Amino acid sequence: MKSFFPTTSVLILVLFMIPLKFQSQALLPVEVLGPHGTTDSRQFNLPDASEAGILYLQVNNFTFDGKVEVRLNAETNWTPLSNSNIYSDAQGNAFGKIGGGYSTLKVFANFIIPTNRRIRDALVDGVNTIYFRFNGINDAKTIGFRILEFNFLKSDGTPLLSSSQFIHQDPSTWGPVYSDQASIDAGEDLWFNKVNIDNPLNPVPIKAKCASCHSERGEDLKYYNYSNLSIIERSKFHGLTQLEGEQIASYIRSLNTPSPFEARPWNPPYQPGPGLDSKPVTDWSAGAGLEAVLDSDSEMLPYMFPDGTSDAALEGIFDLKGTMNIREMPVAIQFPDWNDWLPEIHLWI
Repeated sequence: MKSFFPTTSVLILVLFMIPLKFQSQALLPVEVLGPHGTTDSRQFNLPDASEAGILYLQVNNFTFDGKVEVRLNAETNWTPLSNSNIYSDAQGNAFGKIGGGYSTLKVFANFIIPTNRRIRDALVDGVNTIYFRFNGINDAKTIGFRILEFNFLKSDGTPLLSSSQFIHQDPSTWGPVYSDQASIDAGEDLWFNKVNIDNPLNPVPIKAKCASCHSERGEDLKYYNYSNLSIIERSKFHGLTQLEGEQIASYIRSLNTPSPFEARPWNPPYQPGPGLDSKPVTDWSAGAGLEAVLDSDSEMLPYMFPDGTSDAALEGIFDLKGTMNIREMPVAIQFPDWNDWLPEIHLWI
């Protein structure tokens, strides 16, 4: 009786004939979190590479020049992004660009790749790969950055990648690394009692435990949907092992704390914006999101005066017995994100 299974040579031939497929949708955000040199990448389909003139990124935690490095396809050299080879939007420029007052920055780059080629020269028609690397060799505060959006723009600013080419992480699908109670209990004990180090560049013990800087039981990490990766890598930053970080992440995931979809590490708490009051009270701390940040003060006018500026309309707005809902009034300033509220300095033991 002949075997049902093909011979090895036939199997190899069949596998060779199957075309390699790339992920049709790039998953966002790209969390480049870990020690110095950590990398991550995404693939995308570009029908006409010759039209690509500008690389657009929205980056969370871009705190100093050169922190974010990019590479395209087969290029062997990395390009560090700095204030010398990028520009931002009006808001980002006004608040200092990279290393300035904003935790999340829109970056536009039309740089020369180290091999003396422009961006379009490093791209191909069809499937491309963009790589991101964390340059944290002297960084004693952070564990990397997040790419919230990326795209390639024509010279007139038109994006070449459609929204259908991207898919966003859904925190409601996340679970603990370990679901057994022993691991969760171990994570809780580590959260309250583990002796941490200051940082990898200054590995001295500190008095602060995890619970000293975060909300007591870690509800902030659950509420603002910090990923397991971010919790694990931050634990390792403070001297814990991979296993201990995974146990803490499992403990955080097990908390009975609401975690609205809009509550993310990059969305500023209590950022005002339309529609906030219609949401459950538990969602208010999440704010209205980065998309509620206006580009200029003048853009507030239609929200302040929705019925125009006639005498009758103004009389209704400036009624001494009336109120203006500042929770739903968008403003042209990005509030600090949750990381900005956490202490950076710890006492040594």
